[in-house]
Parts: sequence; structure tokens; C-alpha cells
Amino acid sequence: MSTLNDAFWHRGQRSFVGSRVLGPGKAAFAKHGSHILMLTATAIDYTVSSGGAIETLAATGSIATATGTASTDNPNISVTDDSTSSTRIMRQLIAGQTVAAGLTWYVIATVNAADVIRLYMGEAVATTDTPKRPELNLENECPFGQVLMINATNPFIYGTTAHNATGVTATFSDIVFVPAD
Repeated sequence: MSTLNDAFWHRGQRSFVGSRVLGPGKAAFAKHGSHILMLTATAIDYTVSSGGAIETLAATGSIATATGTASTDNPNISVTDDSTSSTRIMRQLIAGQTVAAGLTWYVIATVNAADVIRLYMGEAVATTDTPKRPELNLENECPFGQVLMINATNPFIYGTTAHNATGVTATFSDIVFVPAD
């Protein structure tokens, strides 16, 4: 009998096909009434490619943005540019992050088979540039939501700054896979 691993030998292919939101509907990923936390308004069924079982994430009334548990599958990634000797952060947990004014970035929400939710931030770029989503290993996590953040006025501090603060635009979306940039 063929398995998902046999049919999709490449890890990226398995992650794309095996880690998906199945339903019964959309997660209704959104900002919490506090405008600091996030939430899922409905339960979702999903799979994680490493396990293959159908899991259920109950509606989650508050997803903390100031705390988070690191994943061994998706540790922080930084890159040092040769031309400027500056370091750019390509992927990190949003917990405890401060983002300067004038930047835009994506946040991807994932859940693993133990219902641990993680929020990953991609590279923050000038608001005139196109932000990149974080590249994630999704063998043990399933993406279910994304937020496009635009911060025009003041530093944005996760766990402190509201998603509706002056100069901040937060566009929440439900996803079944991480869209290509």
C-alpha cells in the first residue's frame, strides 16, 4: 500500500499536500477584541503531513502574541548581507518582537498535532517594498492564517501595540497553505 511519503518523496511536496486545513469551514482568523491578541472564531479540521491523522483545533478565543514556544522545525533565520554587513531576519517567532515604523511584514499562524499555535514573522521591509512570507518546514505544523502588517507611524511591539493603533493596518486572512511570494 502506498503512503503519502511514497507518493510525495520531496519534503516540500509532502508539506504542501499533507499539512492542510480541511474544514469544516474557515478558521475565521482575526484580531481579538483587545486588538492585541488574535483568535480563531470557529473550529477547524487539519492534517499535519508527519502524522497523517485528521486533527481538530477548537475555536481559540485568544492567541497570545507576546509569548510563544520555539519550534525545532522552524528556528529563527537571519542572513548577513555581504554588501552592507547588516543582518536581516528572515523568519522568527513574533513573541517579544518590536518592529520599527515604516515597515511592512507578514505573520503566518500555524498549529501542530498537539494544538500548539505558533506565529511566525517574515522579513520586515520598507512599506514601499513587497514583504516576504517566512519559509516554513510544515511537516509537523499546519498553516491556517496570515496577517499582512503595515506599520507607518510608531514602533510596533507584539503584546503591547494594538492592531488598530494609529498608523497600523492589519489584514487577516484564512489560508490552507502558505501563498507564494
